[in-house]
Amino acid sequence: IDLAPFIASAGVIGFAIGFGAQSIVKDFMSGFFIIFDGQFEVGEVVEVGGFKGTVLTIGLRTTVIENWKGERKIVNNGDIDSLLNFSRSNSIAIVEFGVAYHTDLLHFAEIMPPFLEEVKAKYENITEMPIFLGVTELAESSINLRIIARTISMKHFQVERDIRRDLVVYFAKNNIEIPFPQVVVHNAKV
Repeated sequence: IDLAPFIASAGVIGFAIGFGAQSIVKDFMSGFFIIFDGQFEVGEVVEVGGFKGTVLTIGLRTTVIENWKGERKIVNNGDIDSLLNFSRSNSIAIVEFGVAYHTDLLHFAEIMPPFLEEVKAKYENITEMPIFLGVTELAESSINLRIIARTISMKHFQVERDIRRDLVVYFAKNNIEIPFPQVVVHNAKV
């Protein structure tokens, strides 16, 4: 019996299996290093390949991530070539708002420090004293201003909403007008 064809066939089959298993081995090796290195953990918010969500499970071969809409993405660990981990450092809340053009900006700058102190004391998710950065834009209907505040990781969205609500109340108390888009129409005489 001539064994050469069988040996050649076994070699081709072994090569095909080895080539096909390459991605599985890559997934397992990547999974091992993800777990061993602690690059991210279950419960942390990460972004992989443009998909941002909370890590539900980390296996040796795959990782499952769920976004805020409940959509789940199963990612092969070997395909994770770059990753953003949002849970390892503080976040920044950015609050942009507008005031009317007739607002006295010098007076406005004087009333902001008490507001920021009140906000810092009120919200435990804020880690440092918020900062009033001042004017950021002269828009069509408003002078736009900005406040930033460092927050506990991923708590910045709620802090932004809270500060905006507090600004509306604070402006009402201090007679600061919040502008709305306006159109001035001139009548032409014929």
